[in-house]
Amino acid sequence: MSKKYLIIYFSRTERTKKVAEYLQNQLNADCEEIVDKKSYKGVIGYIKGIFKAKSYTEICATRYNPSYYDELIIMSPVWAGTFAPAIRTYIRKNSDNIKLASLITTASTSNCNGAKKEMESFNIILNKALYINKIKEDSLLDLKEKLLN
Repeated sequence: MSKKYLIIYFSRTERTKKVAEYLQNQLNADCEEIVDKKSYKGVIGYIKGIFKAKSYTEICATRYNPSYYDELIIMSPVWAGTFAPAIRTYIRKNSDNIKLASLITTASTSNCNGAKKEMESFNIILNKALYINKIKEDSLLDLKEKLLN
C-alpha cells in the first residue's frame, strides 16, 4: 500500500505553489494552500514579511486533517532564515495530529537550516528537510527523488 501524503504550502509569489502542485501530481497527494489573513503581496508585503517572519499570524480554516495522512509535506518560502508565519501557525495548531513530516523550502538565496531547526522545536518527527532554489524540470525531478528515497 502506498503512503498517503498531504502537502500544505504557503506561497507569496507562486514559486512554492508551483512546486507543491508538481509534487501533488507526482505523489497523487492531497494539497492545501495555507492562507494568511494578512496580505504580503508586492514590495510593501515583502518588507512587512521581513519584520513579521518569526511571528504567528491568523490563517484561514483548512480543509484536511493531517492525522489522516502517513506524511505531511510542509512547503514554505524562506523568510528571514525560516518558514513563513502562516506555516508556523499551521504547525502550532496541528502539531499533535502530525505523525511524520518532510519540510521543503524555496528561496533564491538561502537554505532550509533555520526552518529545519524550528521544525524540530515543535517535536514533530522530521523525515526530510529539503531545499529548492531553481524551479526547473530537472530540479523538480531531483526533489521528488530526494523526497522518496
